[in-house]
Amino acid sequence: MGHAVYLVFTLLLGYSVTLLLGYSVTLLLQRGFMSKVVILGSSPVAVKLIDQLRKKNYAGDISLILFDGFLPYERQFLSHQKNIEQAEWPAIQPAEFFESQKVNVFFDQEISRINTSRKKIFTENKNQLDYDWLIITEMPKNKFPDIKGITKTGLFNARKKKAVATVIEKFSFAENITIVSDDLMGFDLACYFSQKRSDVLLVQSDQGFLNRVFSDEVSDWFFAQLLHQRIKVETANPINEILGDAEIKAVRLDSGKVYATDLVLFDGQPEDLRLFYDSAMEMHDQIIVNEMLQTGEDGVFAVDPVGMIRGHLKFSQNQQAELMTEQIIAKENNSSFEPSELGAEVMLIHDHFDLGELTIDCIGELLTRPQVETKEYFDKDKNEFKKMFILEGIIVGCVLVNLRKEFDKYLNFIGKDVNVTL
Repeated sequence: MGHAVYLVFTLLLGYSVTLLLGYSVTLLLQRGFMSKVVILGSSPVAVKLIDQLRKKNYAGDISLILFDGFLPYERQFLSHQKNIEQAEWPAIQPAEFFESQKVNVFFDQEISRINTSRKKIFTENKNQLDYDWLIITEMPKNKFPDIKGITKTGLFNARKKKAVATVIEKFSFAENITIVSDDLMGFDLACYFSQKRSDVLLVQSDQGFLNRVFSDEVSDWFFAQLLHQRIKVETANPINEILGDAEIKAVRLDSGKVYATDLVLFDGQPEDLRLFYDSAMEMHDQIIVNEMLQTGEDGVFAVDPVGMIRGHLKFSQNQQAELMTEQIIAKENNSSFEPSELGAEVMLIHDHFDLGELTIDCIGELLTRPQVETKEYFDKDKNEFKKMFILEGIIVGCVLVNLRKEFDKYLNFIGKDVNVTL
């Protein structure tokens, strides 16, 4: 009897130990194989993605690789007069946020190679990061146009905080400044420097922001108004050569015109994608992605402005973060992925430009793609202009020139239906 009891006890003990060891090994395996997310760049999408992943209980490792000394920041605020001269420009989230979300933050990183087939990132200082998910929000460098003199001292990238800070510190009172930009941010910078009493040359293509907003009749009037404010606009007349010895002294345009300049600010230049030339991704000036933001490589996403969705569909920062979060969480849980319905999301960003006798207000998103309708009003005698941008029956943006008194009214129109009388 006693021998039988002992035998049963031994068997039960062995079974219990086996279960315990099995459970412990399972835990160790789970911990050892937790997935890793690596985010490249300081885009606001990076912050939104981190926040959404942790809220969805993603327990894997998250690393954020930054190419300068700054935490993620809003690019459209770099040129605002209220922010541009602050010694400490505000980050979207403080360092405490990244600590609380258990994010490994790497500053001032130079990447030497990315192997997308082995899912490894190599840095110049011999570090190596493995990833299961790679999110590309920006690249370390931008690709500048191939023009003579492009390597001279005095050329800056207007999208990089460190570069703009250098410009503000060293060139705030420059007599002549050239800005090459098709975007609102370039116009914002032009207004800033004109208020500093600099003569500004704004070079844009025929698809530039001002040409997209203003028709030919209105643009002639508006450009004349800008000229009174020390801003000269050249359209479809790109820089052909940067002149000077070691430092920039002038620029020559395609037409042969020469303008004196102390520096050239390039805004909105395409990202330098050479790190991915050996990958399976389809690339032009951007990485082509599908509507799920997926590239041609497993586990690799690219977001605006690095990624471009085929068909030019564009999602907001929140929507991009949501799309990636849903896919990562679904894969982690071994569940099927069904994307949420993403409609038009209205952005309530607004910019005020006060140039003495000329005021400009830009509200919401000023979209210019085939799906967008517009309504406008122009009174040359009163020097007044307004234009609404409508997407899927919703007012998403508005431009007011010399109509600041109507700002609050049109701000309230954003997100409403189109039954509005100009």
